[in-house]
Amino acid sequence: MVIGTQTLSPIGSSDHMPVLSSIQLNSKPSKYTKQSFANYKMMVEELIDANLEILISDDVEASWLILKNTLLESLAKHTSVTWKKKPKNLLFLAPKIKKLCNRKKKLWEKFVKQKITTVYEKYKIARNLLRKKTRKLSVNYEEHLAKNVKKIPKLFWKHNSLREPGRHSVPDL
Repeated sequence: MVIGTQTLSPIGSSDHMPVLSSIQLNSKPSKYTKQSFANYKMMVEELIDANLEILISDDVEASWLILKNTLLESLAKHTSVTWKKKPKNLLFLAPKIKKLCNRKKKLWEKFVKQKITTVYEKYKIARNLLRKKTRKLSVNYEEHLAKNVKKIPKLFWKHNSLREPGRHSVPDL
């Protein structure tokens, strides 16, 4: 994104005016991931049936463009693209913990609607229990990652990218 532009005074006796632009290269992480699925068997069958004898010529550039266009057309025809929403859940959360999250949420909504103190007490118990278990699971998961960072670096970097979602950009120059 271009933040601003300035025109500077000409250098020496030249009539060329330098332009100074400041740009920002940071981008917000997307909520969706692009997934494309190609049917390679159909692509191969189409390419086998294609008339590739026209590629045999003295002009290498023309032959390359014909081949490239044929491949790209086949790829576009046999590829489907979907946008999948990124999961919001953390990797170490078990189904029991997710049930506790839902229970806590329902108790809070019930308390907000009815304003009953006994419901609020149940909510506090559920909230504290959930926080205790998630802290314990988080610590255990991070210890597991630290022990196996040399063996399974992909898990570590996946966890790191979840923890720091805004750091995937080019820094200021």
